[in-house]
Amino acid sequence: MLKNSFMQQNIIDTIKNYFSADFVNRAAANLSESHSGVSNALSAIIPTGLAGILHKATSGPEGENTVFNTATAAEAALSSSPSVTTPASAGINLPGLFGGNESGVASAIAGFAGTKNDTVSSLLKMAIPAILGLLGRHAKENRLSANGLAGFLSSQKGNIMSAMPAGLSSLTGMLGLGNFSAAASSPVPPKVNVERHTQEVFASDGGGGGKWILPVIIGIVAIGLLWYFLKGCNKEEPVSSTTPAVITSTDTATTVTAAATPVATTPESIKVKLPNGKELDAYRGGI
Repeated sequence: MLKNSFMQQNIIDTIKNYFSADFVNRAAANLSESHSGVSNALSAIIPTGLAGILHKATSGPEGENTVFNTATAAEAALSSSPSVTTPASAGINLPGLFGGNESGVASAIAGFAGTKNDTVSSLLKMAIPAILGLLGRHAKENRLSANGLAGFLSSQKGNIMSAMPAGLSSLTGMLGLGNFSAAASSPVPPKVNVERHTQEVFASDGGGGGKWILPVIIGIVAIGLLWYFLKGCNKEEPVSSTTPAVITSTDTATTVTAAATPVATTPESIKVKLPNGKELDAYRGGI
């Protein structure tokens, strides 16, 4: 049953199920705390403890062996349900789990949960051996080596850090987890790839077939300009010939006189017959 739970759920859910609501009620009564206070404290203790174990297991061969051996010993003493009076896997602990800052961790969690520091310290003594025992049981049932258990913990990194309460995001830094905390708890904003698109715009008459008009017009204009410039370059410059003006001297006085003297004309003579029968000589147009 426990094996299937580990395989189907993330490690946080499995450990929370181990610390049932009945355990929370009994622990609250035994520690003189409210149900919500103990529940909040456990919600912070579980991911904090797992983060410390993960950091230890992935610190190198020595660390993963220490975690594996401690988890194996804790599994042998693990009960089917946690006890309030006798901590699960009593006496089993992981040296340097919180980097020598156990009191600081307890104080931070107590401030978050609204409980006494002593309450958190007691819950840590019950929770950490139980967490190690559950990890040891998972390794035993799945025949994991020290390296295999470390790999399993690494695969749970996202679940562990997602379960860390927002108000305690700096707690892993206090534990000396450093970059592990920053990488897991602070989502990295996605890189934005800016793509530049160049779009060619052609004049269109409203239909798809009209896109060829503009290139044709441009080609015709280009050919016309080329022809014009070539013609201009090959055209011979017109040679202007200057014809000297011939000035004829004329006697002004004579010319004026000739122009002013009218040409004498002989009037036409006609006969005009009067009413009394007499005829008179006259000029046409005159008397």
